Amino acid sequence: MKMKKVLATLLAFTLIACALSIGAFAGEYPRSYTYYNTGVDYNENGVDDDDIQCYTGLDFKVDNNVWATYNDESGVWESSGYIGKILKDVDGNEYYSLCNEDDDIYKIYDPETETYTDYDGDYVWDVDGILGIAEESQENVYLSTLGRSYLDKKLDWELSDDGEFLTLTSLVENENAGIFFEVDNSKTLFRIGEESKGYPEYVSIRIRNRSSASKMTLGFVTSNTNSGNSFMTRSTTDVDIESNSDEWKVYTFSMAVLNAAMAHDGNGTGHAWGNMLRTFAIFPFGYDAEDGEGAYKGAEMDIDYIVIGSKDFCTEYKSEIEALEDSVTNIELVSAPDKTVYHVGEPLDLTGLQIKATYEDGSTDIITNCSAVYDLTVANESAVVTLKYGSTTTPLIHNVKVIGIDSIEIEQLPEDTTYTVSEVADGLTADLVSGTTIKVTYTDGEVVEGVTPTFKNFTISGKDPGEQIVTINYYGSTAAYSATVTTIVSITVEDLDKDIYYNDTITKDDLTITCIYSDGTESSLEDSGFADQLGDPEYDTSTFGTIQISVTLSVSAYNIEVTGTANATVKTPTGLTVVNNPDKTSYQPEDTLDTTGLVVAYDYGTGVEPRVIDNSLLSFRADLSEPGTKTVRVSDGTYTTTFTVTVEGEEPATTTASQSTTSTTSTTIESTSPTTEPKSGCGSVIGIGAAAVIACATIAGVMVFKKKED
Repeated sequence: MKMKKVLATLLAFTLIACALSIGAFAGEYPRSYTYYNTGVDYNENGVDDDDIQCYTGLDFKVDNNVWATYNDESGVWESSGYIGKILKDVDGNEYYSLCNEDDDIYKIYDPETETYTDYDGDYVWDVDGILGIAEESQENVYLSTLGRSYLDKKLDWELSDDGEFLTLTSLVENENAGIFFEVDNSKTLFRIGEESKGYPEYVSIRIRNRSSASKMTLGFVTSNTNSGNSFMTRSTTDVDIESNSDEWKVYTFSMAVLNAAMAHDGNGTGHAWGNMLRTFAIFPFGYDAEDGEGAYKGAEMDIDYIVIGSKDFCTEYKSEIEALEDSVTNIELVSAPDKTVYHVGEPLDLTGLQIKATYEDGSTDIITNCSAVYDLTVANESAVVTLKYGSTTTPLIHNVKVIGIDSIEIEQLPEDTTYTVSEVADGLTADLVSGTTIKVTYTDGEVVEGVTPTFKNFTISGKDPGEQIVTINYYGSTAAYSATVTTIVSITVEDLDKDIYYNDTITKDDLTITCIYSDGTESSLEDSGFADQLGDPEYDTSTFGTIQISVTLSVSAYNIEVTGTANATVKTPTGLTVVNNPDKTSYQPEDTLDTTGLVVAYDYGTGVEPRVIDNSLLSFRADLSEPGTKTVRVSDGTYTTTFTVTVEGEEPATTTASQSTTSTTSTTIESTSPTTEPKSGCGSVIGIGAAAVIACATIAGVMVFKKKED
């Protein structure tokens, strides 16, 4: 089983190699492609003919299984460990072969019989051609692999006994269990696109979905999705499928149409179904499916084929086993299945079944496996199992007894019985009930211990905080246990440990928040699942020293409204600095100071960018009454800086004391800045301080004049 993923890819793309070089090797090597004539001329769209190339490499038929070998000892299919190569003999003839990594030849393809034959060693090979092909021409090297490690250990697979279909089984709960089919290792890619432009757009899948999943997801990588390097969520395409079915169902659809309808969650809109196909991905139980609708341990699906091509080709396509079933004209029961008594919930076992099938050509065959419709989930003395084989035949009836359950007991409780309100919002998940086991007593007295119910067997009495009852319903019999639902009652915010400067912005990402629950437990905000519901922090970094930050977590769906606070320190600046002088620096006497364009900032010293302060918070002091170079004093009430302007005209001559007194008393200081109070201190403000200055000058002049009289 460990090697199955690698095999599955190898298996699916066995014939891709030869098809990738259709022009050079047409008719000589096995293909994964065919052409379908639509009857429409696509030449005007750049297509050379009216045939659409169609891909059949994911038809899991016997001819495609050269990559797989059946291990008789382990009883499972495994990778053959071989790769496909075009080999040349000494005469230059080319052969499609299977080799190991050391170029040891395993099988040779015979184009006459269209089968692989064991290599008998008769050929004389051009060794240089064999070993050097990979470097000389990538078109001649065909290596197909399947099941990349991206989803390692999440999905198991195996082939049917006759190798006609692939069975995929989930090994995980609620995860993206899928498998990747590589189609581009030869570096010669398969072109896909819209049919209106002459390219394959449609996909047809034939599956038997025995799981409860209601959708499967397909995905792909092309040369225009992330440069063809990896799987892109933008390429996911959901297909609605019938669940809990043991019958083959065929689904045919436009990949472009379905892909275009997907939301793709921030990864772009519109379909990505175009360009050269590199990788095809299958998530049999859905990609990012809602809890309870996707993968779970044991979820199982059979895949007969997935083909890509024109609408008509995909609609008309039939696999070998499908075509064989369609040709059945009559079925007879030769021997019924050995198992005729079941306990409720047991899977159907068709061991021993033999059906004689008669075909259109009169031939007959004994069939040991077929589709079946049944219900083994309720007690029944004579439950009907309907056996179907062939699309037009009358089904066969097989009756079995189903024994009910007398009682169940809880053996082992879940690992944790305390849940948060968000965890149970949509019911109990597999993670919440992990570890639970029960003992089942059947009505016939048989007791089975260690039974693991699925999360679908669990229900919780309520989702509100407090004590709740969890009930396990196992096919009609119940047992219960008590659980605690908690909610967030407060949050704590760590003090900010980073340098904050004047008017800096503080974001949610700067905060470290812990959620406190009603039972006293704690979790980080990220682990709570409510990080997106955190509001923006409230604070004021326009003052210096210690400030408070307040932030609120509001989740209305769960009645959570809690606020936390933290402290931060706004660094004290070393002073003010003029970052940019005002636009106007030249004045006429008695003009008003214009600070337009002036940028003043708090200076924090070397290595720290100055923080700009709004001019409306500053005061300006200047004497623009007479010509000359004037110094303008700028203050925030604590710190001061200056810049200079020029008052045009001739500077006045030196004056006597008497003249000086007269001039001082008539001095006028003006500014366009508002009369805003400084942040601290008692610096002068134009408009408020002007009257005091003039008054002081007048009193001084009077005192000088009086002294002179005396």
